[in-house]
Amino acid sequence: MAWLHAVRAVKTRVLAGPAVAFSNEQHRRRYAEDRKHREEKLAANRTHRAEHRDRLNAERRDKWRSDADLRARHSGARLSRNYGLSRKEHRRLLDEQNGVCAVCKLPSRRALCVDHCHATRQVRGLLCDKCNTALGLLGDDVRRLLAAVAYLIRVGVSPEASAAGLPELLASLIANCHSRRK
Repeated sequence: MAWLHAVRAVKTRVLAGPAVAFSNEQHRRRYAEDRKHREEKLAANRTHRAEHRDRLNAERRDKWRSDADLRARHSGARLSRNYGLSRKEHRRLLDEQNGVCAVCKLPSRRALCVDHCHATRQVRGLLCDKCNTALGLLGDDVRRLLAAVAYLIRVGVSPEASAAGLPELLASLIANCHSRRK
């Protein structure tokens, strides 16, 4: 066992001493400054990933499944990068909504989506997949959303809404939206 420590010590001294051709800093500097070298390295990396794609993907999937900390870090970084939300702020939003979608008020089997204004990047709330998709497909346009509700009532999807005078209410809301947009 002592001989193993001696071998390791010799290897460590050799690697740590002047025998090392390039330091990591030198590699970083060359990569940053030498365009041809950078292109060669990127091409080599692409080739390696293409040749070993199945194994690399399997390793990443295994790591993702087995490492809860990795998933939490990824989620937190995505929230911060995409929406400027910390995990604490996201948790506060979730608690304020009692863990349910802000639109349909139903719990979701998956994590709730962060609803935000694409123009201002302002976070509006947390939505289930279906409600988030519906708002996105309607272009976050209140008139189109109200028109869709009016359509569903008109074709008889919700007879109790007709009895409650909802179609007239929706018609006035749609008219109000049109007048505000002009």
